[in-house]
Amino acid sequence: MFSMAQISISLADLKNQTKLSEEKILSTLPTLGVPVEESSEAGELSLEITPNRPDLLSVEGIARLLNSYCNGKRKQYAVEGTAAGELIISPSVKKIRPFIAMARADGITLDDYSIKSIMQIQEKLHDTLGRKRKKVAIGIHNADVVALPFKYSAYSPEEISFVPLDMQVQMTCSEILRSHPKGIDYAHLVKGKCPIISDKNNNVLSFPPIINGELTRVTEDTSNLLIDVTGTSKEAVEITLNILCCMLSDREAKIRGMRIGGTEYPDLSLKKMKFSKKKCEKLLGIALSDSQAKTCLEKMGFEVESPSSVLIPPYRADIMHEVDLYEDAAIAYGYGNIIPSLPNLPTIGDSTPSHPAHEILVGSGFLEASGWLLTNEEEQKRANILPAGVKIKNPLTEDFTQFRTSLTPSILRIFSESRNEKLPQKIYEIGAVSLPQEKEKLCAAIYSPDASFSKIKSVLEMLMKETGKICSLEREANPSFIKGRCAVVNIDGKHIGVIGEIHPQVLENFSLEQPVALFEIDAKM
Repeated sequence: MFSMAQISISLADLKNQTKLSEEKILSTLPTLGVPVEESSEAGELSLEITPNRPDLLSVEGIARLLNSYCNGKRKQYAVEGTAAGELIISPSVKKIRPFIAMARADGITLDDYSIKSIMQIQEKLHDTLGRKRKKVAIGIHNADVVALPFKYSAYSPEEISFVPLDMQVQMTCSEILRSHPKGIDYAHLVKGKCPIISDKNNNVLSFPPIINGELTRVTEDTSNLLIDVTGTSKEAVEITLNILCCMLSDREAKIRGMRIGGTEYPDLSLKKMKFSKKKCEKLLGIALSDSQAKTCLEKMGFEVESPSSVLIPPYRADIMHEVDLYEDAAIAYGYGNIIPSLPNLPTIGDSTPSHPAHEILVGSGFLEASGWLLTNEEEQKRANILPAGVKIKNPLTEDFTQFRTSLTPSILRIFSESRNEKLPQKIYEIGAVSLPQEKEKLCAAIYSPDASFSKIKSVLEMLMKETGKICSLEREANPSFIKGRCAVVNIDGKHIGVIGEIHPQVLENFSLEQPVALFEIDAKM
């Protein structure tokens, strides 16, 4: 589901910010989970960043990590002075793109390299934390050409016009979605009304998550920046703003707050989390003194308030549980310093039994997929899946709010993400669902211009034949499938699943332009 993000940074800039030698940098980064993919003759480092560390998607973030680990330097981030201004939110955006946070970064010195660096982290955050701008979208502007207060409202596509970035003529939102490259790429994220950020004089700053206005273009002459972050997740919006503000602060910018609905952003305060050295030792299999534990945590950028309390920096999006602190302690301790030992327990090894469908389906040209047991209500609704799954009382993210009741949405999402790849695409998954009792299901699907009921039926019949089962089909109406092209699957009179062609509305919900035929049955037939 998540892939590594690759960034390119200047080795000279990194050396300047850390005062470390090239040899030290290149040897240290892999031990911190940042593999160096390439070091070019032009002095550029190509690094791979794991999706859980969006704060490392810039040279400033990498320098911050190295300074903490190698030099013992930890910077304290803070918002300076009173709020620089206010943004007024209209109720019209509540059901469109409800969350927004803003900040100013004053007194920054920019050149061509630093502007490209800012653009790089902006796009990498869009792709990772922002889920291709759906969850989070960022706008960075010249603050000196707009007037307070700002407004965040939704308008009909023809109601507002402005000059979008890299264009010379005014365009309506509708025209941007049809003809601007960014509009074409992200039009699927805008349904109905269009969210707009404007200033006191109705100048358009941004049309999130599509494009900024040309008016607020950032150049080497810009010294005061305005950052806006909009999205569908409050937590993701806020942590994204924190990451950007900390990065700009590392470039000597003065971070100023913005008032939005009675709240001032950004919140750069440290967050407290409990820490148990005893549990850490048990999990890692090592003994740590209080001072060793403190040193390990401080090397990773944390403030240790007491042996049982740790303060989390505002840019760390990945620290959700005490176990995350144990992982960072292990990294700082050095995995190479942890001596492995075999458990003093006699066992007889054997391979895990494999479901016979694996070999059968792979032999028929299917690729195995693996989805999450957790999903969200929106994804279930997009597939017309009923009933709703068991909900999580305190979800950490809006993407995982309930247990899935079907494998079909996961399969359709995978097709959606790979819809531009070569066709036909054939995938299957054997995984758990919650009904609410946990049950293992098998789903096999074909995405192709000629995907049909008969094609997927032949796959099901082959599977039954190879496993020594006899199934029968009985016509059924199911909102996920085309009427008349759906059936329940029975074995010995027992209902074990469903087969059919996916309904056109469901295909549209997942931005799929070709037919999908699939079956989903009990894995234990």
